[in-house]
Formats: sequence, structure tokens, C-alpha cells
Amino acid sequence: MDKKELMKLIESLEKTNWNKLEICEKGFSLKMERGMAYAVPAVMQPAAAPAPAVQPMAAAPDGQEQQTPAAQMEKEETPAVPNGCDLRSPLVGIFHKAGDVGVGSTLKKGDIVCMIEAMKLMNEVAMPEDGEIYFMAAEEGDMVEYDQILARYTKR
Repeated sequence: MDKKELMKLIESLEKTNWNKLEICEKGFSLKMERGMAYAVPAVMQPAAAPAPAVQPMAAAPDGQEQQTPAAQMEKEETPAVPNGCDLRSPLVGIFHKAGDVGVGSTLKKGDIVCMIEAMKLMNEVAMPEDGEIYFMAAEEGDMVEYDQILARYTKR
């Protein structure tokens, strides 16, 4: 399409009550709309696939706070013990138990409870005070989040 033909099309569009004109032929595409500053010829390309729709979560009944499945599981599976404390993950990574540490283990402040593998580095998680572990929330090889409960213990 040469300049003369293009000018004729523009004039024709101005004389009609059309708001939009689109022409596609032999790999050439022209789209004109009233109010556009310029027309841009484009090479025709296949349309991109639409993104999958994200479904919103339903509201919690009676104004209760809605929780993620992990938070719900953490609350449901954790036994309530007076004087209980949480041992939380200091970073995101893969959980590994340290030796024979498990439920019933009595540990002193500074004893290694587990290790978190992050970027091929092993980060030790130590007991913050003397205590006995009564619940292990993570298992060998689990992916853990920052501040996720790894274990629960009672102070000694």
C-alpha cells in the first residue's frame, strides 16, 4: 500500500460515521480509529494464549479470619501444652533432622535441633534454651518457610 492509497483511506474514514477501520492483506495489517494520533502497520502475529483465571477464595463465615491450609494444619495438629515454646525456621529451605533429635529429646541451650539447607549451605538451628521437645512439626526433606514452626518444646 502506497502513500496515496493510505491518504484516500484516511479521507474516506473522515467522511463516514465509522469509528474504526482495519485492513489485513498479504502480511500487511493497518488499523485506524477516530482519535488515534497515528496508524501503525504491523506484521500479523498469532494471538497469545490467555492467562488462567485465578479464583478468589470465599469469605470466611461470621467475620472469622481466613487462614491458609498450612496455617490451619499447624493449628490443628499442634497439641496445646502449658509453658510450651516454638522453635521457628530462621530462613526458607529444606529441613534436615540433626542426629537422634525427636519427640521426647531433652536438649540444652545451644544444642543443634535441625539444619535448614538453603542454596547448598547447611544452616544449623540451635535450641534457644534448655527444654524437651514434645512435637516435631517438620519432617526430613520438608520445604520450610521463614518463621514456620519446626518443633515445639517445654522449658526445663
